[in-house]
Amino acid sequence: MEKVNRGSVSAEPSEDDYTLTEQCADCGHETEHKVEVSIVSTSDEQQTNPENRKFARVPCRTTTCLRCGAVTERLRR
Repeated sequence: MEKVNRGSVSAEPSEDDYTLTEQCADCGHETEHKVEVSIVSTSDEQQTNPENRKFARVPCRTTTCLRCGAVTERLRR
């Protein structure tokens, strides 16, 4: 996993958020994490042929520790 710095990410879950209990690499505790999955582009759109852009995307799993606020991202390639 990669640690990312996202100052605007809310560590407080809403009722629509999905949470899991996971080990946090930053605070060293097994805590509840807010989990989000999104699709991200893996290439520079200006350098990728328009017909192939739809294939240059992968799922990204983002977790936010609800104890310390650490955010991690993991791309599936």
